[in-house]
Order: sequence, then C-alpha cells, then structure tokens
Amino acid sequence: MRNKFICLIGSLFIATFIIIGCEKGPAYRTFTYPVPVASGMSPVTGYPGSNVSITGSNFDTLTGAVKVWFGGIPATTVVSCSNNQIVVQVPATATSGKVSLQVWTNKLDSIGTFTVTPRN
Repeated sequence: MRNKFICLIGSLFIATFIIIGCEKGPAYRTFTYPVPVASGMSPVTGYPGSNVSITGSNFDTLTGAVKVWFGGIPATTVVSCSNNQIVVQVPATATSGKVSLQVWTNKLDSIGTFTVTPRN
C-alpha cells in the first residue's frame, strides 16, 4: 500500500511539473526590419579592391547586417554603413554583372550592374 501511495504522489508531482512547465511560451521576440531602398551606386566600373558606394535608405548602421554580391561573388569587406549609404570593397574574384544587396533579412536581387576592370 505504501508503494502505491508513493507512486501516486510521484505521478501527481510529475504531472503538475509538466503542466506548469508547458503553460509558459518561449521567451523570444520577432523583429520586422524595414525593406532597404537602393537609389544609386557609384562607381559602376572599377578594379577589384576598389570601394563602391551604394546610396538609398533603410540600410541601418551595422556592417554585420549587410551583404553585397558582385556578379554573384560575395563581398567580404563592408567598409562603412549608415542609414543612407553603404561603402563596400569589390571582392578580388568579382565578375562583371548585377550587384545584389541584403540588409538583415531583406534582399534586393539587383541594384545595378558593375563592370570589373582587370588590372594590367
């Protein structure tokens, strides 16, 4: 009889723990980031390693939130970032083609075309 009582108390304790533990939702917040708007890019021709300035709005100020691709090749150096301008270095292996931009979770597939000039 004592073993049944202990099992009953133990079962009630476990059931109570599970119910109380499951009532609370996860403690996280979701964020909605504004969509970046690109209005220009300068220069549109240059050497690998040169800097390109992208103008627009909703860029934020964290360089880690920005990704830029030149002809599908990711830039590894974002020089600076403000809400209305991003300065990025053209990757050494960049190819001529469209320039894509991502800020946080919002991606712009093409903000313009960049022509890579080979160094002689």
